[in-house]
Amino acid sequence: MQENAAEVYEKREKVFSQELAEAIQRLGYLAHLRLLTFLIAAFLIGYSIYSGRGEFVLYAISPAVAFILLVINYRRLVKSAAYLENMVAINQKNLQRLDWQWPAFSEKGEQYASPEHSYSTDLNIFGQGSLFQYINSTVTRGGEEALADLFKGQKDPLSIGERQESVKELSEDLDWRQRFQATGMETKVKQENPEELLAWSKDQQAGANFPGFVLILPFITALLFLLYYLQHLPLPLPLALTVIQYGIVFSTAKKIHQEFDRTQVASDRLKSMRLF
Repeated sequence: MQENAAEVYEKREKVFSQELAEAIQRLGYLAHLRLLTFLIAAFLIGYSIYSGRGEFVLYAISPAVAFILLVINYRRLVKSAAYLENMVAINQKNLQRLDWQWPAFSEKGEQYASPEHSYSTDLNIFGQGSLFQYINSTVTRGGEEALADLFKGQKDPLSIGERQESVKELSEDLDWRQRFQATGMETKVKQENPEELLAWSKDQQAGANFPGFVLILPFITALLFLLYYLQHLPLPLPLALTVIQYGIVFSTAKKIHQEFDRTQVASDRLKSMRLF
């Protein structure tokens, strides 16, 4: 039975590795096409401004639309490649488990061992070479904590039979189990503490606060450039506003990046909670 399982995992690992290699190759093609369409659209728009021939802006619409579609397809393919990478990793880990390499797995569950618990510090349940290290395939913090709670004892002994029935049903659907696990692995936030998300949501100082007039400066600048193009204003005025905005960006860049990183982390955590 073990040899049959190893053959299944090896076959699946090879299939997903091949699909992943093909996806990476397609990503390279899309990246080059994306750059090419952007350069074509930028050239046509620039030439239109330089020559004063407005029809070239219309010519730029097709490559601009193509660029947008390529960006959308590229992002979808990146997500697909990440999924395939997870599927490869899952089957490789299962092969390592069958080959008795699981003691090298990083998640050992030592944090769940409690001296106050009647047996969680012995019976080799948590820690190096433990049952937790061998079995654990969870992809969220909540899932890992739930598995640890099961190892510490069932609060409702009557649910053991129901759980065994569920395990039996899932054991017969390897494809579904791996797809579910691979999708969960996309969140990349298993070790994040949910309490930090709550603290972020209550932080009244989060975000970069600017005076209202700063937020409309880009629109005013664009309007002034349009008036300059129509020969109603001298060039130094819109250029001055452009320089002012660059100054604002450079002076607040560090804070903006910090807040963006905090928001991105919070977004990833929320997505993981939405999936599970």
